[in-house]
Amino acid sequence: MGALTDLRVIDLSSNVAGPLCTKLFADFGADVIKVEPPGLGDPARLLGKPYRGQSPASRRWNRGKRSIALDLRKADATEVFRELVADADAVIEGMRPGSLARRGLGYEAL
Repeated sequence: MGALTDLRVIDLSSNVAGPLCTKLFADFGADVIKVEPPGLGDPARLLGKPYRGQSPASRRWNRGKRSIALDLRKADATEVFRELVADADAVIEGMRPGSLARRGLGYEAL
């Protein structure tokens, strides 16, 4: 239990600032759902020697989060993403400006 247990956050970030922000949300009890691209997923999964099946970077930045693999370039995946966002309180993303909007998933559309 934590102060943010009623909060749901969708995490599309993969740099340092976004994952740190969403890790803090998770540390305080928020339900954080990490959206990763299919295949390798979050690049943090490849950083460092794995320990118990996870890289140190992934263990640090993604602890307490649930994850789902979605290819947001595909229509069926964007529908799943829209369903996730419909119940979310925040979306944290670190894509190039306009990337989500070009996919019909920008702030106004969501």
